[in-house]
Amino acid sequence: MSIAQLYHDWLIFPKVLYFVFNIVNYALHTFQNQVIKERWGLGAKELGFPLSLQVFSFIGSLYWTWFADKSGRFKVITSAATVCFTLAFLLIFLEPNLLVTKDEKILLICCVFAFSSFFNAALFPIMDAIVMALLSSVPGFNKDMFGRQRMWGAIGHFAATSGSEVIIQNFSFDSLKYLVIVSGGLLVLIIVFMIPNHLSLEIGHHHHHAPKKEEKA
Repeated sequence: MSIAQLYHDWLIFPKVLYFVFNIVNYALHTFQNQVIKERWGLGAKELGFPLSLQVFSFIGSLYWTWFADKSGRFKVITSAATVCFTLAFLLIFLEPNLLVTKDEKILLICCVFAFSSFFNAALFPIMDAIVMALLSSVPGFNKDMFGRQRMWGAIGHFAATSGSEVIIQNFSFDSLKYLVIVSGGLLVLIIVFMIPNHLSLEIGHHHHHAPKKEEKA
């Protein structure tokens, strides 16, 4: 069996895409509050309002699905959103002595959650639409096949949370930034070089469905 046949028969790419995407998404999910407390001295009381800014994910989901459908530039959008999402979370790892007052620190964390939520909202619906478009050309495609690919996202989630705990136990909270950087960079490379340029899809406001528009050059 050739590598190309193995790749096609086992649908390797959708699995890798969901796996890496969920590592990026959950690399700091479990320990973000502890990182903020250790580096910036902000506890649960100070984090109430910044955490509420995750509502920007709702705003982002409306905007990004509309913009992706209108422009058709889903590869540009997903790669740029990945970079911006990653950079937003890396703000947590700035040197603490750069900010003096508690208000400045809270403002920084507000920016982290607002911007990361806004850009992250682009990734979920577009990733689903990309995988749906890829699978639609596979003989015998059905919703169960899509669900089996998405399952690898749950495996990526587990790998991210377990891996982040291992990193903290053996190194430090600060070392988590390398997991964020490496996984974010890997996802961008996958999007740019492994998703076909000719792939066409329409995302809509509910993550779906059939291909209609081709990405512009």
